[in-house]
Formats: sequence, C-alpha cells, structure tokens
Amino acid sequence: MKNQKACSIVLRGPNETMIDEIERSIHDSLCVLKRTLECGSVVAGGGACEIALGIYLEDFSKTLASKE
Repeated sequence: MKNQKACSIVLRGPNETMIDEIERSIHDSLCVLKRTLECGSVVAGGGACEIALGIYLEDFSKTLASKE
C-alpha cells in the first residue's frame, strides 16, 4: 500500500520466555532504525574494525611469497 503508516508484527514461539526475548530483540532493532533515520548516519560497531583488519591482513598475506 502506498500510504501505509503502520503495520503489525505477529510473534509466535514455543513459550512465553522465547516470545519475550523475540519482542525485546524487535524493540531494540526498531530503536536502532529510528535513531539511524533521525541522525542520518551510522557508526560501525560490533566487531567491524576487527573484521576489516582481518580482511586486510588476509589480502596482504596473499602478496607474500612465504610464511615468514
């Protein structure tokens, strides 16, 4: 729908504990999305620096002739 302003999310799970955890995760995700839309920018986190360094080192290691 073009002019849709709201939606519903239906949660299903094996027990109340799991549903509560899913609800908390969805709430956290929606809060992150809201802040991202408000600020208009994103700061990398959650191991992003370590992943980038790992990729760089892997590419660099392929340029070396030996393990030394």
